[in-house]
Amino acid sequence: DYSISYSNNLYAGNASLTITGKGTYTGSVTKNFTIEKACQNLNAKAASPTLTAGQTTTISVSGAKGQKSYTSSNPAVASVDPDTGRVSAKKVGSATITVTSSGTDNFVKATKALRITVLPAAVASFKAVNCPNTIQLKWTKAADANGYLIYRGGVKIKTITDGNTLTFTDAKANTNGARYVYKIVAKASTGTSTLSKSVTIYRVSRPEITSLVNQAASKALIKWNKNTKATGYQIHYSPKKDFSSAKSVTVNGASSVSKVIGNLTKGNTVYFRIRTFKTVDTIKHFSAWSGVKSVR
Repeated sequence: DYSISYSNNLYAGNASLTITGKGTYTGSVTKNFTIEKACQNLNAKAASPTLTAGQTTTISVSGAKGQKSYTSSNPAVASVDPDTGRVSAKKVGSATITVTSSGTDNFVKATKALRITVLPAAVASFKAVNCPNTIQLKWTKAADANGYLIYRGGVKIKTITDGNTLTFTDAKANTNGARYVYKIVAKASTGTSTLSKSVTIYRVSRPEITSLVNQAASKALIKWNKNTKATGYQIHYSPKKDFSSAKSVTVNGASSVSKVIGNLTKGNTVYFRIRTFKTVDTIKHFSAWSGVKSVR
């Protein structure tokens, strides 16, 4: 029979084992051995591995036995706080965030790599304008975007493959009085943005000036065709053909189709144009301007 005893066998380093005989067995044998450092079962996960420029995310870590630290392979795309692990997306691209848990007396150093993808942000400005027979969309460029997706009523109607294209004309949006909701999403080499910009516009057909005649005492009578979907009309008139320093008159009511404009300078040419508007929730949606006519 025999007994076994150990010395310094609980932690990494040098240890020994002694076997001692019992009863009819005498003597003992001691052997030295080395306990290697254990591996850390390090796990790390980003709350949001896909970000848009300007967003941040955090990294949760488990299994770390040593001091944690964080580094980024591409801080220009995604930087990381070396102590807290908070990641900040800077611009379109990808970066590898490496989580390191330092070695200890009993554990070897461990690392875990995470990939962060940065998508383009939403465009800063997105506008819709009524044109004579269409609706034109205009927007500002999203940084690093290489194209855009245009949606009308939740349905994609156009894929733009040039990031420098900043307008789109919707020739099918031509129903007078109809409401159109557009959304634009930027895309880049890393994918399509999770953010978007939306705009709502009411299609309003432009009126035409049907008559413009002089009246007595420096007045002019302007007439136009009726738009039953309108809330009213806006008249511009100016002595300059480019309508700089133009005066404006608003005529409320879709059924009003004429207006006398006074206080004109006799003998001078005055240029006129008119457009329709539709008011919804205090917002005026204007049509394109009519053709220009003049009176002297």
